[in-house]
Amino acid sequence: MVVAVVLLAVFAPVVTNRDPNLEDYTARLTGPSTSHWLGTDDFGRDLWTRMVYGARISLQVGFIAVFTGATLGLSWVSLPGIWEGALMLLPSELWR
Repeated sequence: MVVAVVLLAVFAPVVTNRDPNLEDYTARLTGPSTSHWLGTDDFGRDLWTRMVYGARISLQVGFIAVFTGATLGLSWVSLPGIWEGALMLLPSELWR
């Protein structure tokens, strides 16, 4: 399932040929059909297209968060290894 969402997000321009922000007031609040798979919102924007393009943003935010957390975490964990004995300089109650 995750692979399918990632593939949809990566190939969003190929999967859907609509602009996610294109407003079509003649197609406001229509239900699912062959032209709008999930229907449209109150501005006439295609919900399927908006969902696929929204997955791109969500995945970007997720990857940035994981990369930032991993970078900061690895840096924090490796500090004692870089500075040999840095913890030994603290009072013994703190590092035992």
